[in-house]
Amino acid sequence: MRTTQLSNMTVIGSGTRSASRHVMRSTVLVCLIAACSNAADPADTPDAPPAADAAIDAGPPLDILRVNEVVAAGAPDWFEVVNVSATAVELSEYCYVDSGDVAACKAFPAMSLAPMAHYAQDVDDTISGFKLGGDEEVSVYRISDMRISDKADWAEGDSPGGESWARIPDITGTFARTNQVTKNAANVADNPNAPLKTLIVNEVAAAEPTDGDWVEIVNSTTAAIELSDYCIIDTGATPCSPLPAMQLAPGAYYVRQCNDTDTGFKLAGDEAVSIKRISDMRVSDTADWATGEAGPALSSYARVPTITGNFAASVTPQTKGTAN
Repeated sequence: MRTTQLSNMTVIGSGTRSASRHVMRSTVLVCLIAACSNAADPADTPDAPPAADAAIDAGPPLDILRVNEVVAAGAPDWFEVVNVSATAVELSEYCYVDSGDVAACKAFPAMSLAPMAHYAQDVDDTISGFKLGGDEEVSVYRISDMRISDKADWAEGDSPGGESWARIPDITGTFARTNQVTKNAANVADNPNAPLKTLIVNEVAAAEPTDGDWVEIVNSTTAAIELSDYCIIDTGATPCSPLPAMQLAPGAYYVRQCNDTDTGFKLAGDEAVSIKRISDMRVSDTADWATGEAGPALSSYARVPTITGNFAASVTPQTKGTAN
């Protein structure tokens, strides 16, 4: 019989191999049980982060397309980016999304944006699948790796109707509220005397022989406006004539007849008419026309395109209470 000494233990004969196999089998069995136990308990196995999330968190912002201005109460909403790199950028290689699901990131159109050039992207349910809210953010990502390029974040009231949330000075500054909306142009600081542009003068008919003089007003914001908070005045009338007590819905039209009874004034051939906010007599919007521009009869002085365009003279036919 053979005797073998193993670390102060004496193993006799062929029992050595048998005991060793028993220990190995026991060890393997314990390991297998432990492994199976771990695999069977989902709580012990952390979920792998989604590939998109991992890519989004990879590295600092690219700062190639920089968000420069945001209008979150427009018709439609829009935001502006600037190519701050030294070479042209293919816009369709980037996408944009609000604070919602990144999977909904919408590609920009196919076009080349030159260095330091501005591009304004309209945003609504049809174009983008989302709108911009009053307390919101918008982000720009490079599609190939979903790396963020830049974003803008604003709170309720930062981008109200007729105003924007913009970098001041243009491109390099921090974001600030401004009433100088500069779509596709350099940003300008807030002007405390600038028109509010909440109620827009959209069309004017002066010296009307049959229907009388009238002014068409549109709510250009995304919230209802109480008309009685505003008044209407021409270049010579005092005081400013209050508008009636009623709510004007976003994008809705209201026509105010201008005569001695309703407003205390008529509209002359060479004239101006303004809408003012009564609380501070701040001008919301003004139309100013020369002789013949707001007439002759059945033609008007109107914004073309409606609401957003410049005024055009002698527009025919009139579109009283509807889009120009």
